[in-house]
Amino acid sequence: MTTKTDNQNEVGTHVFERSGCGRAPFRFVGCFEDRGPKNLGNGFMVGSPGQPMGVCAHCGTGIAICCTIRDADGKHFVVGSTCVEKTGDDGLIRSFKRSPDKRRMDRLRREMLDARKTDEIDSILEDHADLFKSLPHPRGFTDRSTGLPMTFMDFCEWMRANCGASGRHRFLKQLKTTLKENNS
Repeated sequence: MTTKTDNQNEVGTHVFERSGCGRAPFRFVGCFEDRGPKNLGNGFMVGSPGQPMGVCAHCGTGIAICCTIRDADGKHFVVGSTCVEKTGDDGLIRSFKRSPDKRRMDRLRREMLDARKTDEIDSILEDHADLFKSLPHPRGFTDRSTGLPMTFMDFCEWMRANCGASGRHRFLKQLKTTLKENNS
């Protein structure tokens, strides 16, 4: 059975120490997202929308998810989330993954993706309403009050109102497949 340790004699030199970032042990301080465009304050903007604007102190790669790390001397430096995950330093990795900053960024990213999918669904439903009203319900349901067969549009309206994020993703794929099959 092996035990986890910060003893450098047992572990070896930390990858951040080898790259000249500072002295071990290292501690995760926080993370933030750094994407363009950025306003320089003098009327000029730099970076394209979504372009990573940070630079990893460990590998020199352009980064969007920037992790602030503190070394044993109290000096701070910024590295990319991928470099943190590749260190092999379980404490550092665990601190990063459990960070409220990372959780907030992940939640915002999921919400943005869900909003884009919802907008795409709304656009498809608006543009192809007549086609969807002419197609039968995919499960052959009938309206309980009238006894008439339901349409694909009835199915779409129900799905739009009731499915969650993963259901919305599958529903969008089904809409695109239905369009492809009926526009050929």
